[in-house]
Amino acid sequence: METNIILKALYEQRKLLITQNYKTIGDKTGFAPSYVYAVANDVFPIFHTGHYQDIEIYKDFYSVSENQIQNFIKYIDEIWLKNEKVGFYDLEDKYGGRGVRFELINMLRYCHLDNRFSGNEFWNYLMENGPVESHSITRDFDLMFDA
Repeated sequence: METNIILKALYEQRKLLITQNYKTIGDKTGFAPSYVYAVANDVFPIFHTGHYQDIEIYKDFYSVSENQIQNFIKYIDEIWLKNEKVGFYDLEDKYGGRGVRFELINMLRYCHLDNRFSGNEFWNYLMENGPVESHSITRDFDLMFDA
């Protein structure tokens, strides 16, 4: 039990260090904006597991778990590869309704910042068929606004 509390504290400390360093010196930290976004918003940074070794140590503390984002990305990838269209409201219906809205936005924003699922048509349709909150998915990264 005590180990879990210490790890959680270290996770929060790591999150603070990464975000504050990025706010101070930006890209010079060596961290990709998508990684910083994921850390700041407690999304398991699945696209960066080979780059940063400490991700696995803290995997139990992300609000959006490794399994959750992995399954979500697999579903989105299948749609994208088939060149099909999916609206944000469709995703909301599939994954549990309005209560998961911000988790979906965070996962999609992480994907967009990491240049996944390229093509404006895909992202535009997704946002056009979604709430106003979904329109933030493709804007430029700004940690002051994104964290």
